[in-house]
Amino acid sequence: MSVLEENVDLEAQAAEDAKRLKRFKVLYPLYQLLAAMSKAFSTYVNYFYTNVFMFSVNFTAVINLSASLISWIGTPVFAAFIDGFSFKKAKFWPWIIVGALILNGGMILIIALPALTGKTTELMFLVFIIRMITTIATPMSTTPMSGAFPKMSSDPNDRAYFAMTQKLGRDGGKTIFGYIVPVMLIALSGGGQDPTMGGYAITALVCYGLTILGFWLYAWFGLRGSYVEREALKETAAKKKAKIPLSTTIKTIVGNRNILGLFLWFGLHKSYYFIYTSYAAYVFRYVFQNFALQGTFMTIFNLTAIVGVAFGGVWTKLWKDSKRACTMAYAAHIVFLVLMYLMFKPEGVWTFMILFGCSSFFMGMLETWVLPGYANAADYGAWKTGARMDTLTMACYNLSLTACHLVTTLVGTAFLDSFGYTEWLAAYNAGTATITPEVVGGLRNLYTLAPLGIAIVAILCYIFLFNMNDANLKKVQDDLAAGKTAATSQWKL
Repeated sequence: MSVLEENVDLEAQAAEDAKRLKRFKVLYPLYQLLAAMSKAFSTYVNYFYTNVFMFSVNFTAVINLSASLISWIGTPVFAAFIDGFSFKKAKFWPWIIVGALILNGGMILIIALPALTGKTTELMFLVFIIRMITTIATPMSTTPMSGAFPKMSSDPNDRAYFAMTQKLGRDGGKTIFGYIVPVMLIALSGGGQDPTMGGYAITALVCYGLTILGFWLYAWFGLRGSYVEREALKETAAKKKAKIPLSTTIKTIVGNRNILGLFLWFGLHKSYYFIYTSYAAYVFRYVFQNFALQGTFMTIFNLTAIVGVAFGGVWTKLWKDSKRACTMAYAAHIVFLVLMYLMFKPEGVWTFMILFGCSSFFMGMLETWVLPGYANAADYGAWKTGARMDTLTMACYNLSLTACHLVTTLVGTAFLDSFGYTEWLAAYNAGTATITPEVVGGLRNLYTLAPLGIAIVAILCYIFLFNMNDANLKKVQDDLAAGKTAATSQWKL
């Protein structure tokens, strides 16, 4: 092939890659939008365990803690595996489709079991087994998604766009579906205060089915045959040839202070996010005593987060640095957490929702810096060790989500156990107990005091461990472009 022909081929490839990037900019937020259906339904899963299956709080905790343990083991193991493995012509997309089918299909089955069998507590061990299978399948879809993220574009503006549209798509979906799901549950259950088994089953089928569609669209029409897959296949082949030692792999992750800082910050931050979503049904059913109003709450929750992330770029320009902007947004968020704790009352549901909306505005804004932060930390890891391990590094994002579920489960179980929720619920359903100040106080502390304490610890982890501000990122990326690493660089970071 002549030099001219080779240049023409390269130009054609570059043009095709540019078109594919534009496609990613549509498919990535669309995937997030459709996947938001399952996230909107996940708000009710713990409530479903305790109030439909009638599992005890402690058995529900066993399910969640076991899932967290499997994820803790499975996520890094699968990330290490996929980092060094590829199919003949594919790296990421087949795993995404198969993993999404098993995960979401399994959740449909769990939610449908009471309606299909007419049984509840008798199914506890079957539910446990299915949930563990879905947990094993989770990294099959989430880890390749994270590994593909930094490869969609190395341009900081594109990464910021994907981070922003991720939040807009995900929370936009949760805004819409967070309002629709409780309405669907009530409508499909005959209008009662508590949804029926059949109402849950049909709603779950819709929510998790659309999530499967979102994964498939992104994997099949986005990743398959793209430059992301092409570059990932080249990197895998190079790693097999180079035979990177395990010690380097461990050093790339464990020795990366930025990964540690993001892991602790984001894991703790999302832990109380999931307290909000996992225990909202309890608060609105037994504190505010208006289950249907939860739809309005979730709309406020997600809509204000969308507005917040839309202002992320403006906020960054205001503070002239990504890390500084993130820190100040978190400080504002904590101020509203304090006000929520001080002003939380059963009769003050609208005061609570207004303050929560203000808090959620800054909570949503924080998403502007999360995925770009992990991508930047991947650059730092490559600069620090000379080994590029994006899939394994980005898997720490998924691992931080696993860690947050662990914290959510431990904190939620402790607060529900503090006033004997399982025994109280049995008595309440039998008509021999009422909603007592202890019940209200326990749920108040779970929903306001616990998030405040966790948030303070989280922001300290971010401030003192994560050092990839904009100036340091430029130094690292300039060195990498010049073929330098920490060993040959003039910079000490």
